[in-house]
Amino acid sequence: MGTNGDDSRLPAERLQPTRQPWPATLPEQVAAIAQLLGSATRPLTESELAAHSSGKGPWKKRLPQIIDTLIALGRAHRQGARLSAG
Repeated sequence: MGTNGDDSRLPAERLQPTRQPWPATLPEQVAAIAQLLGSATRPLTESELAAHSSGKGPWKKRLPQIIDTLIALGRAHRQGARLSAG
């Protein structure tokens, strides 16, 4: 942290994301990823998106499909390996 308890001077890669439980239903999952992209201050990689969620089971396997769905709906844009809200 910075000298005044401020994280703003740390590189984004060093900041730990707030992990939220992975939602149980597909609509909640799509909404969670859309909200995360919408609140991000910069485009995120798929790995960075995954780092914001925790859960048991193979939930990460569904993430590419959710991203593709958001892109198809115009709610996300791919910029190389990074994604941003659309």
